[in-house]
Formats: sequence, C-alpha cells, structure tokens
Amino acid sequence: GWSFGGWVAFEIAQQLSAAGEEVGLLALLDSAAPISVASHGLTYALNNKLRWLFKVVRNHINIWLKSNLRKKLGYVAVVVGRRLDTLSFEVRYRLDERTDGSDPNNSNLVQAQTIASRRYRATPYPYGAVLFRTQELASEHTQDPTVGWRKLIRGDLDIYSIRGNHSTMMTEPCVRALVEQLRSVLGTNRGTAQ
Repeated sequence: GWSFGGWVAFEIAQQLSAAGEEVGLLALLDSAAPISVASHGLTYALNNKLRWLFKVVRNHINIWLKSNLRKKLGYVAVVVGRRLDTLSFEVRYRLDERTDGSDPNNSNLVQAQTIASRRYRATPYPYGAVLFRTQELASEHTQDPTVGWRKLIRGDLDIYSIRGNHSTMMTEPCVRALVEQLRSVLGTNRGTAQ
C-alpha cells in the first residue's frame, strides 16, 4: 500500500492473517505507521503529531511570506474553505452513520481518509513486512528509521530506500526503480510467508 494505502494493506493483512489465510507479502510504500496513543504511548503520539503540525505550519508560513496581499487573502480563503469542507463532511458522515444511510455525494476520498485515520486503532501484526521509503519520509522521522512500523510489525521488517519523494516515487523514472526493487523482494519472499 502506498501512503494511506499502507494502512489499508496493513489492516487487510491483519484480517487475512486472523482468518487463517496466508499473506505472501505485506509491502508498505512510503507509509508511516498509524500512530495511536493506545499502541505507541502518549509521548510518542504527541511528538509525532507536533512534528507534523510544525511542518504544516512552516509550509503555510512560507507560502504566506512569499505572497502579495491578494494572494494571501486567497490563500487564507482556500485553507479555511478546506477545513470547513472537512468539518462539514465529518458532520454529515456522523449523521449518516447514525441512520445507516449512505450518500454517494459525500464520497470525498481525502476527507474520508482524514476521518478514517483519526478513528483507526492499529494492533500489532504477528508477521513481517517490507517498507519502501523515500528519503523525504526518512527525514521526517530521523529518530525512527522504521517510521513507526517497528512497534506494530512483530516479524522481520526490511527497509529499502527508494528514489524520489512521496509524489515522484510513482512517476518515471522513480517508479521503474521501485518496480525493480519490488520484483527482487517478491522473488526472495516466495514461499516464505507465515
């Protein structure tokens, strides 16, 4: 799974494993582990959240400082609009959840991922995994090269550095290098799962 898809792949592997099915390979592509107070402790979760918050704030400040007044006002409107959209989506989602209704017009993927990431509580996975991470992800987690997965993966956790950043890793030429590394891992992991 790539990015948030790493969490999805992790949970699918959990459920397959719990059902007695074999998971040939759990591959996490530039995905930091789901951080929860329950599985990682309050200090770890808060430090990670604060680091992320400071990065977001720094990014907003940099954009703000480089903009003229008109762009600043437009930028504020966009940021506030996004936050209001997410809040509105979450309220509608909770109302739908209570009534067991579903409205296909509320299917904004980013907002749904935001809600899911707030609610998800990961539990340890009893087997191994492979983490392909960019230098960008590694630099955000300098104190933990496993980007949080070591606390959740009980088996071997192999880490591979890949070219590009979170966005470019899935485009040429970076994706070609990723495919080659993934092929290599698939070749060595055949028949070695659970």
